[in-house]
Amino acid sequence: MVDFLFARNRDDPLSPKPLPSVHVHEGEEEDGSITSNTASESKQLSDLEGGEKRGFFSQPWTPRRIAFFSVVGFLGLAIIVLVIALPIVLTRSHDYPDMWKPTGSNHDDTSYDIEKNAPIWAIHDFPDPGLIQHNGTWYAFATNPKKGDPNTIHVPIATSTNFVNWTLHEGYDAMPTVGQWQKKINTWAPDLIQRDDGKFVLYYAGETKHFSPHHCIGAAVSNGTDPMGPYTPLNESLACPHEYGGAIDPSPFRDTDGKLYVVYKGDGNSVGSGGLLR
Repeated sequence: MVDFLFARNRDDPLSPKPLPSVHVHEGEEEDGSITSNTASESKQLSDLEGGEKRGFFSQPWTPRRIAFFSVVGFLGLAIIVLVIALPIVLTRSHDYPDMWKPTGSNHDDTSYDIEKNAPIWAIHDFPDPGLIQHNGTWYAFATNPKKGDPNTIHVPIATSTNFVNWTLHEGYDAMPTVGQWQKKINTWAPDLIQRDDGKFVLYYAGETKHFSPHHCIGAAVSNGTDPMGPYTPLNESLACPHEYGGAIDPSPFRDTDGKLYVVYKGDGNSVGSGGLLR
């Protein structure tokens, strides 16, 4: 069935010509025949509107998509690392300036600001050195290189003739054995002085057997007049104040009257109370 619709009055000369509006009624073709196109078209439209839609990540992973997400992931990880590391680097550079360069001072002595007077790198892993000069050569004695290792050197030595370039005597132990009172580990901060008879006395902090893991002050005497030693330790400690957490960091000196003294520190840090000089 065909219907015609008019936009204006038929008698109006300006009225446009009638425009046919064709409506195909359900179950009819234009020629009147019965059809099922309407139901088929409705089903297709329903399939288009209500069909399953693919999500973003359910699409095929092509090489191009894989490369894109790899780049994005790498950039994201780099940003995270930068955000975490940058504050740490800036903080450390602020708290620990370059110790090998003069930083300037208000000291009256201008030599503090001279570049050549700045500290120099001498020896790696050579802590708490005690120094003495003998016959034009400097000798440095240090804490044992490996903590808690009974097979390590007890007292390593380094020498220098100009106080700038140092030679570490690798494998040499100035005190091959330890006193009966101490363990074979953790020999700290040795220092020495020469006696009137030409021999040298080496003072050090050793970990004691009877007050472990605290330290006491020990002494060892050179076998001859060579500061290289070797040194033989005494079988008893010189100072071991338990009330102060033991003793560390001995330093001998000779007073103007010729009398010898040894200064050491009470290891109060080992018992949580600081330390006193004795």
